[in-house]
Amino acid sequence: MIRHRQKIRMLTATALAMGVSAGCDRSPTALDAVQRDGLRQVIEAAGAAGANSVESDFRGLAWRLATIVEPTPRLPVLEELFDRAIERAALQPDRFNDESIRSEHRQLADQAWAAVAAGEQDEADGALTVARTFMASHAIEVLGEPVAAAYVALVGLAIDHAGARLSTVERTPPRAFRMLASARNLHGDAGEALMSADYTRAVDIAGHAAGLINAIEAAGR
Repeated sequence: MIRHRQKIRMLTATALAMGVSAGCDRSPTALDAVQRDGLRQVIEAAGAAGANSVESDFRGLAWRLATIVEPTPRLPVLEELFDRAIERAALQPDRFNDESIRSEHRQLADQAWAAVAAGEQDEADGALTVARTFMASHAIEVLGEPVAAAYVALVGLAIDHAGARLSTVERTPPRAFRMLASARNLHGDAGEALMSADYTRAVDIAGHAAGLINAIEAAGR
């Protein structure tokens, strides 16, 4: 009976997370459908994937975004998704070489930060972009395309959640609203990439938006 009630609560939260936007009242769009489908697939896979899986973490985020008022839960950023992908890759040596992936990323990151240290801005920007693209592409390769759609969906829900919370806080710094607007714009770009099946770019951009929401919440504590 307890397990049955838990399942009902989880299904209710999932429905809210997939169908309700905290700060908006709008009709479903094609993007909404893609995001909901990805989130549904990831949530359904959470049980089989295990308690410490990305899928389980995403299911927990959906639950919290659907059932709490504040604060907005911390979102994983791209670097964390990449680390989780490497952890899973290590469990599938017949499909992936996790040490090779780590080594190649380390080289790309070293080149980027060497350019930063040398003050070579154009080279640094390009190298950092290459390193982020590498992380995003391998995260999707290992974790799967539904994770990309679910990630964009959760970031969008978190943005709306943070916006609703900021609207109730007195003396919110203007910078917080500027960061929120930037996060919304980035989420829109991530959505366009998702609709174009450019999952790597979608996750990369959504990761930037997630970082902004995390920064807003951290500054407000």
